Amino acid sequence: MKKIILLLVLVLSCHFLGAAELTTARTDSAETAISPLLALSIILIFDVADLEDLTRDYITLGPTGILSTEKYYEKNGVEIRLLGMAHVAEKGFYQNVKNSLHGKPALMLMEGITDDAKLLKTPPDLGAFAEKLGVDSQRDKFSPREMPDNVEIIRADLDSSDFSAGTVEVLNSLGKIYSEKHFNASSLLMMYLKLSDLEVSQTFMKDLLTKRNECLINHLQENLARHNLILVPWGAMHLPEIEKWVANNGFTLKDQKSRTILRFPSYFKYFMSKKAPKDHSLNSGKSLYEVLGI
Repeated sequence: MKKIILLLVLVLSCHFLGAAELTTARTDSAETAISPLLALSIILIFDVADLEDLTRDYITLGPTGILSTEKYYEKNGVEIRLLGMAHVAEKGFYQNVKNSLHGKPALMLMEGITDDAKLLKTPPDLGAFAEKLGVDSQRDKFSPREMPDNVEIIRADLDSSDFSAGTVEVLNSLGKIYSEKHFNASSLLMMYLKLSDLEVSQTFMKDLLTKRNECLINHLQENLARHNLILVPWGAMHLPEIEKWVANNGFTLKDQKSRTILRFPSYFKYFMSKKAPKDHSLNSGKSLYEVLGI
């Protein structure tokens, strides 16, 4: 759990920095890169937090920046696309994903926790963080109303009432921190103390990953016979388990491609060497809890 907290500290630190410190770097092309300081921080976090292991390479680190992976599985004329998503991405990322969806009719199993029970006093929102970075937020640029007309949408996620009281409390703490205009050390400390409790942290990860994955898989099962193209644009940490289910149900990987989520300054490519590929077969590797250290 300490690795997740480390990631959180980075995000929150960036949240309270001014935009000028984060978006002054440029690339060789017209795209805007994140600042060298933030890029170096992300590289450190990737190594410490094992993000490529956590996501089974649906999120990867390259010489040019952070990349997401899309995988195309097929069986008997039915295609399932697994699209690794992030809550924030460079401008144009979400539009490019939407542009790729035009064409034949498709069903999208949309991610997004609802709050019908009104348990979340201040739902976590990375909109302000994205604004400071000079990038787009998924909530603003990848909402159901933004999708092409050929895409039918089903919300395939849980409600806040499906979570434990401890998980709701942590989500409310996150929402409070993101909504504050200035850094509040006490709020961050309180959340750290909550997540340092082994039972709370394990329940939190079970609620946010395991239970939501089970919900998504149920929706996949219900709709396989009704649609020839199913789109699954979910957070990258969810997709390894979903991919395992897809492969175990006879689907074969036909193709995959990458998109840039956040771009590094162009000169980073000269000193970042390519790492040897890891073994990410679906039945190998550490469990999520082993990787997280909880």
